[in-house]
Amino acid sequence: MCFILACLLTFPTYSNSNRVNQAPPATIKLWHKNYDNAYVHDFLSRALTFNEDSSSLALTRVEIASYNEAFAALANETQPIDLIVSGVSKQRENEFLPVYVPISRGLLGFRVCLIEKEGKGLAKINSAEDFKRQELQLGLVDGWPDISVMQDNDIPVQVFATESDLVNKVGSRDFQCFSRSVIEVESDAKRLNMRVEPNIAIIYPYADIIYVHKNATDLHRYIQEKIAEFVASGEFRLFFDSHYASTLEQLNFYERKLIVLNNPKLSKHALEAINRLGIASFNHRYLNN
Repeated sequence: MCFILACLLTFPTYSNSNRVNQAPPATIKLWHKNYDNAYVHDFLSRALTFNEDSSSLALTRVEIASYNEAFAALANETQPIDLIVSGVSKQRENEFLPVYVPISRGLLGFRVCLIEKEGKGLAKINSAEDFKRQELQLGLVDGWPDISVMQDNDIPVQVFATESDLVNKVGSRDFQCFSRSVIEVESDAKRLNMRVEPNIAIIYPYADIIYVHKNATDLHRYIQEKIAEFVASGEFRLFFDSHYASTLEQLNFYERKLIVLNNPKLSKHALEAINRLGIASFNHRYLNN
């Protein structure tokens, strides 16, 4: 197995020798999807005011309909929002200023299956090749980034226009897995009246990071400095564990059969960030680019 789990990872030491003592911004405007995500909201509140008065920064909620519209707003010179937390993407990393810290420590790339309540599970799946061999498909929704990861690893995928279309087809003869990250799978299981498949997990290098406008260099520097302090103190790891350690235990994650995939569309900067701060690290063959 060519990846190393969190117990073998160490946190780097950050130097403050080049630190610029910037005052925190008074307000950061967030896309409502980020604002409403309890982990993201709490992370930003804690990290961006680390060693500061927590009341010195206000997060405000901005309603924007879609993912693409949110990035268009971030690119706008009037800056209706100040940052977005979203998955790593070479295109986005070139268009904006990324902060290469995987804020949920790479859990977006830790996937398990949702199946129908009476579904048999996937105990006979031992490798990525077994999905094709057994003529099984993973179900995903159009536009989701893990579609290309699965396809690049030759895993058959059935793509649906909407989540409701997908859920209505789970359990059909050739489609038995709705792939979800461990971050969202338990809440989705309750919401959709499904159950978590108990046997397998799919892992690939992927993470959520912060993006800011290309011209927002002061904000970018401030965010990098504060998160570096948060990480170096050890608080980041404790913060993560308080949110997700029990989730991984409840899912019996490390006792599952782990199917490790390449992510050839991942940038080397993103992979280095995941290896440095993620819950698992991957060698560079998982890029294949």
